[in-house]
Amino acid sequence: MELQTRTSEIRLDENGIIWRILRPGAVDEVEDAREALAAVTSLCDGVPRPVLNDMRGLVSVSREARNVFADPQLTSSVKAAALLADSPATSLIGSFFLGLNHPPYPAALFTDLEEALAWLKSQL
Repeated sequence: MELQTRTSEIRLDENGIIWRILRPGAVDEVEDAREALAAVTSLCDGVPRPVLNDMRGLVSVSREARNVFADPQLTSSVKAAALLADSPATSLIGSFFLGLNHPPYPAALFTDLEEALAWLKSQL
């Protein structure tokens, strides 16, 4: 099953990993974050799951949206999060989130998809 939001496509793969793929040029605001988390929660079906956040299309994310993604209540849906970056800009966005927002679940920044998926599989 794949869910569409204004800024991303979200799906659960056969390994139990949720993929959130941001659209090219995406700008995540607080409502986008809430919409994405509602989609992730619906795909989790009550089981916390690892999430791959493919940020390669992301242009920016608001501070308020970062706060939504770091809400302590997310541990009921998000078991771990891999942030996939492909540029200095997306790496900086991911570093800000990890360093300033301190997510309540294990989270790491990656530039290689296979490394990110291997890490998420280790979190299952």
